[in-house]
Amino acid sequence: MKGILKLCILFFLITFYSKSEGQIIENSIIFEYDGHDINTFIKSLQNGRSSSITWELIGKNTNIYMLHSEDGKTLLDKIRQHKDVVSAQFDAYVEWRNTPNDPRLNQQYHHALINSYDAWDKTTGGKNSFGQDIVVAVVDEGFYIDHEDLKDNIYTNADEIPDDKIDNDNNGFVDDLHGWNMATQKPIHYLRSHGTGVISMIGAKGDNATGIVGMNWNVKILPLTSNNTVGSVISCYDYILGERKSFNQSNGTKGANIVVTNYSGGLSHKFPVDQPTWCSLYDKLGAEGILNVSATSNENEDVETVGDLPTLCTSPYLLTVSSTEKNDTRTKDSGFGSVSVDVSAPGMKILLADVEINGLYSVESGTSFSTPIVAGAAGLIYSYNCPIFQELVSSNPSEAALVVKNSLINSVDQLPSLKNLTVSQGRININSALNYISDAYNNCGTVFITRVYSEQSLTKIYLIASSDISADLYITDPTGRIVYTKPSIDLLTGQLEYQLDFVPQSAGIYYLTLIIGKEVQTHAFPVQK
Repeated sequence: MKGILKLCILFFLITFYSKSEGQIIENSIIFEYDGHDINTFIKSLQNGRSSSITWELIGKNTNIYMLHSEDGKTLLDKIRQHKDVVSAQFDAYVEWRNTPNDPRLNQQYHHALINSYDAWDKTTGGKNSFGQDIVVAVVDEGFYIDHEDLKDNIYTNADEIPDDKIDNDNNGFVDDLHGWNMATQKPIHYLRSHGTGVISMIGAKGDNATGIVGMNWNVKILPLTSNNTVGSVISCYDYILGERKSFNQSNGTKGANIVVTNYSGGLSHKFPVDQPTWCSLYDKLGAEGILNVSATSNENEDVETVGDLPTLCTSPYLLTVSSTEKNDTRTKDSGFGSVSVDVSAPGMKILLADVEINGLYSVESGTSFSTPIVAGAAGLIYSYNCPIFQELVSSNPSEAALVVKNSLINSVDQLPSLKNLTVSQGRININSALNYISDAYNNCGTVFITRVYSEQSLTKIYLIASSDISADLYITDPTGRIVYTKPSIDLLTGQLEYQLDFVPQSAGIYYLTLIIGKEVQTHAFPVQK
């Protein structure tokens, strides 16, 4: 009998405890009362009811009250029928709707296509859950880093003392306050339109009443100028690798928290065998927790047949991008490949930041500008306040980079014009990518079970916990009967293995459930005999 009771409680918790935006709160009623004696009115509601009623004034200037009762469903109609009640409603969980005030946002059609507005309700970028700056490194031919819409989001190396001619952080680069120019070996960037436009797609400052909006309203962009040679590009990647290694090895006290790189260049009609060193860098960057986003060609060609780099590099930490039009169809002069081109993003007639001589803003086209939209989307994902995902980023950054890549690929809006032409066959949807992360990690709760299996006399549980927690553990058999319980087990922050001195006696599909307060996580696992 006790087992049945526990099972009922268990399934009640699983089905009941889920909160979503727009969900009503039936135990709480908001009403405007225009009468003279609120106490008498409340007493009239209480008559004949076993559940107690509490209330409070929440609108002094409009006589709006909040009433709490377990009998809210039946109370609402009665309250509405009273002659002195102006209006009454259930309370509900609101959704935040962020729209920046940048004057030229309405000219950036791509934000509506890829659902940036809904994504910005969840996060606008900037920092991760641990308060660390999110850094996107960009390799290009030059940048206008003092642009009115970019200067506040340019990365500053806190380990360097400006203009003292000393390599304060011992990284081999003197006074690299805002990145580095590999062509001149100095900290001053060439002034170029292309790179300026690229970084504006990633992080033109949002909600600053100026110009346009990047994928991130707030982010740190680390600019690296190359001289348009493979060697220079490799040098830029090497700089990026050193900064992230320093960050990892110092537990975030040095270096830069670079999570994404963007490169909107390449080599047409070349294969990985032609540039193996270049291709091998992406695995090295990925091992430190960096996802790399790169543009495919601007030619209507199958890159897998004619060749293209870095598109054809086989690293799992490389995400390659092609272009779509304003009408949400494939751009005809954009490379394609069902194995090597991962996703698409708007790239035709994009409004972006530019150098001063061009009027600070211009409209440009090409995969060069599709790519930073995707890189910026990846940076935005890293800022998403999803505790379990953020713990994965902290404890296993290389795995987290693959999760971010998969979230962008697996959440696209599929387009007929891209069928069989890219891996995802679709155009990115950043809000869907954030939802993918949430769905994959227990609705962004505090614990996520990754694997369970039984062997010999032990059942092993692998999980991620976003904090030190205590949980009640249940195992149920294929019929729903509880076969094992362990109350108040202590789980430590991070990825961990937990062992039980228990193995189910018969074969079948069993269910492990952890209950942490109102949060429930269940994982099915097979037992073979």
